[in-house]
Amino acid sequence: MRRWTKNSGPWEPASGGNGSRAPLGPRPLVPVALALAAGLVARHLGSAGMVWVAALAGAIPLLGRILAPILFRNHRPLPIFCGTHWILAALVLGASFGLGFLLQDRAKETSRFPQWLAPHLDGPEETVTAVVSGFPDFYPEKTVLPLSLLRLAPPLHSPRKKRGNRPTTAGKLPGAAEAIATGEHSPLPRSPGTDPCPQGVRVRLVVKHLESAWRVGDILKARLKLRSFHNFQNPGGFDYVAYQARQGFFARAFVKTDRLMERPSLKVSRSPIGTVVHTVASFPEMVFRWVDGLRQRSRGVILETLEGDGAAVGCALLLGYRHMIPARSLNRFRDAGVLHLLAISGLHVGIVAWVAFWVTRLGLRLLVPRLLETLPDVHAGWAAALAAAALYALLAGLALPTQRALCMLGLAVVAVWSFRRPDPVSLVAAAAVALLASDPWNLFRASFQLSFAAFLGIALLYPRLSGWMGRRWPHIRSGRAFWLRPFVDAFLLSAAATAAVWPLTAYHFHGLSLVGLAANTLVVPVMGCLVLPLGLVGLAVHPLWSVAGSALIRISGGVLQGALRAVDALAGLPFAYAHVGRMPAVLLAAYYGGALVLFSALTPKKKAAFLAALGLLAAAGWWVPHPITPSANSLRVTVLDVGQGSATLVQCGGDGAMLVDGGGFYDETFDVGRAVVAPALWALGVKKLDWVVLSHDQADHRNGLKFILKHFRVSRYLESGLAGNPTGQTQTAAICRKRKIPVVPIVENAPIFRAGPRETSPVTAAQDGPDGTGFPLGDCRVRILHPSRGYVERLWDGGDLNDVSVVLAVTYGKTGILIPGDISSRVEQHLLRRVPRDVRRWILVAPHHGSAHSTGGALLDALRPEAVLVSCGHLNPFHFPAKAFLQRCRTRSIPVLRTDRQGALFAESDGRRWLLRTFAPGRNPMQGSRAPPAKEVQTISHLPPFSFDFWGRSE
Repeated sequence: MRRWTKNSGPWEPASGGNGSRAPLGPRPLVPVALALAAGLVARHLGSAGMVWVAALAGAIPLLGRILAPILFRNHRPLPIFCGTHWILAALVLGASFGLGFLLQDRAKETSRFPQWLAPHLDGPEETVTAVVSGFPDFYPEKTVLPLSLLRLAPPLHSPRKKRGNRPTTAGKLPGAAEAIATGEHSPLPRSPGTDPCPQGVRVRLVVKHLESAWRVGDILKARLKLRSFHNFQNPGGFDYVAYQARQGFFARAFVKTDRLMERPSLKVSRSPIGTVVHTVASFPEMVFRWVDGLRQRSRGVILETLEGDGAAVGCALLLGYRHMIPARSLNRFRDAGVLHLLAISGLHVGIVAWVAFWVTRLGLRLLVPRLLETLPDVHAGWAAALAAAALYALLAGLALPTQRALCMLGLAVVAVWSFRRPDPVSLVAAAAVALLASDPWNLFRASFQLSFAAFLGIALLYPRLSGWMGRRWPHIRSGRAFWLRPFVDAFLLSAAATAAVWPLTAYHFHGLSLVGLAANTLVVPVMGCLVLPLGLVGLAVHPLWSVAGSALIRISGGVLQGALRAVDALAGLPFAYAHVGRMPAVLLAAYYGGALVLFSALTPKKKAAFLAALGLLAAAGWWVPHPITPSANSLRVTVLDVGQGSATLVQCGGDGAMLVDGGGFYDETFDVGRAVVAPALWALGVKKLDWVVLSHDQADHRNGLKFILKHFRVSRYLESGLAGNPTGQTQTAAICRKRKIPVVPIVENAPIFRAGPRETSPVTAAQDGPDGTGFPLGDCRVRILHPSRGYVERLWDGGDLNDVSVVLAVTYGKTGILIPGDISSRVEQHLLRRVPRDVRRWILVAPHHGSAHSTGGALLDALRPEAVLVSCGHLNPFHFPAKAFLQRCRTRSIPVLRTDRQGALFAESDGRRWLLRTFAPGRNPMQGSRAPPAKEVQTISHLPPFSFDFWGRSE
């Protein structure tokens, strides 16, 4: 904040140009915020964080020289290095650092898994009494109720029976919480009645069909199966368990309908000493209940007035119900670079505040002009703007960007009422301190980073761009071309924000929109000047005059439909979105370090030297290979953890890569290819795939390949040629033909279904002879053992696609791995005589996820595998791997590794022997009476190829 003085300019502090009266300069909150963030990072990273902080502390003189233009407009040195104020400055910054360290330490403690909850997870139904502790979140196909547990009434019986696929040890919550006992444990002592729950434990309750309204503060009682959260444990994976723990969620539950959920007549509040049950609601609870009710009623009005995607986008745009938008529409907004419009942010809050400001000023001047003699209309307008923005922020769900905008607006109002000129950089620093003090985990969330980076980019770059534009083309801001001004400002604002956030966007989301500037230039003025004001005014008027309110909402919806068409057109361009893959953290440091150098007061020669050094650092970080990249003379097979599905990556040195299946969900509500398989491939250094293979046309093998085929460089695509639909063409083959990727069907001109014209390639269909033929992959050989045309014509029943899965044998030297898809034991008998005889040491990927009707004794006896790798989902409903399968392996002393327990499974061969490793530790990675030598069984969980835990990637 800065006082207005007679001789001070808009950016000059009243205390003088060098800020000598203040130990930390005229912008003291900036170094305080940086010190607070440094303390948070130091505690989060542990010893490594302290090393980085020490290094930065040693470079404070240089950093002060670089940061001077941000702290001072006259580019003078930091006052903490001159005069007598350095002791006070050091004390203030040290206290800020220590406060950050303590806050992060406390945040880690509160996000630790509560051990008392472990016996209640992953077992039978229990009677749960809970309170709705947050705004319900609506999805197209479900509703999520955030609950805080009050009481648990476990079933009165002996300890639960052990399930075959349940983990037997506690798995750590990486980066946030302690062990989660989800396995065969001894239940804690429990009384026959209901057990009260400690404060702070929350549960995500998913309701498939919501038939009644639930609001904040409602008490519910229901029979629920509490389940633990589980990660996809792969290189480059997102730590979903830690993300939920940082929000206080440690369990989840699912019900088909809320019909059986009771409403006890209780009122509950929280206090420092625990849970208090009473009959009178507290004032904060009443406020949040009222806001939630108003929010849900407004949602109902929008759904009644608008239709289709316009209704869902309207709910997201006006009320913050972003998850109501279908995944395809969200992808279009992301590809067009306007996804930020769906998150209630500074744009929305600013529009509401601007409208309230001018309406209040005009109302005072027209209705009560005498009041202006005692109360300036500017002060009244700012106060009304703050009140309207606070109400809208509550109505929109108080997301992180909204909190940042509301904090800054509140501080700006205080400055105006104190006759001070608000300084954007100081305001954003104060908002950062407030948000980090309220929740230290905010620093590691993508929404926090992107919101603050975007505002800083606008505050620092937009004035320069706007001034340059005004000098270059002065007629744009006046005269007949005045109507272009909103679009020009939107372009400049978007350019400034994009320059500040594109590295973070690429880091968190692995891609960038190449049409974002054009989309923001066209869409943001329409949304900001028409859709948002009309929609919000319509919602405000509707309770008083429903006809007028509905009319305004319809007009807003009509304009919104036009904006959506523009978004669809831009997102549909072939070059709209570029997936950049893994973004090393060193590139982030190099980019933002280079930006600081450019804005610094250094001489041009020193700037050039620093920029060259940063460029070399970025190049080194981009090209240095990762330590678990396979060596040049080896075969690496990675069975990825994709839940209840299958995805296997085969890498033969640095010359060849093949992906067999991609996992997937049956309802396609979650894109496994985008969220799981692609990050793992990028983390493992795979940017190009020589072959993509679909074993058979089922969702748990096919759906994850769609994203891979659309966005990766793929040389050839191989499938059986048999589709699970009458069209005779798989969805993945259609994508390949659109991208002009050669499609290679194994079974051509089959009497059942056909995949289309055959691609000329070195692949030939498997014959009924003693050895199938295939193709080379680097120094390895890939043999296609099944299906053959003869089998399809004579033996296949034409119904079960599992039995015509593509079976591949990858051999390297005297070692080999069999990837059999979902074939059954009767097909295993058929292909045994085609298994290569020159391989001595086999690894087997379990057919059909380890079902009871696959991996028969004949196959195990013929191969004598050194280990069996099972791809199965955590607590999957099929109970894979089956007990019969595990028993067959146990009697033959064959070790079994499972993705639901050990995460991604790695098998590496040098042509003579296999080295087995797992991504996550387990009780005993080799489930069997015989285990390979210790040197052949390792874990790499302590060396994840690409961990995102530091930033806590989520939104």
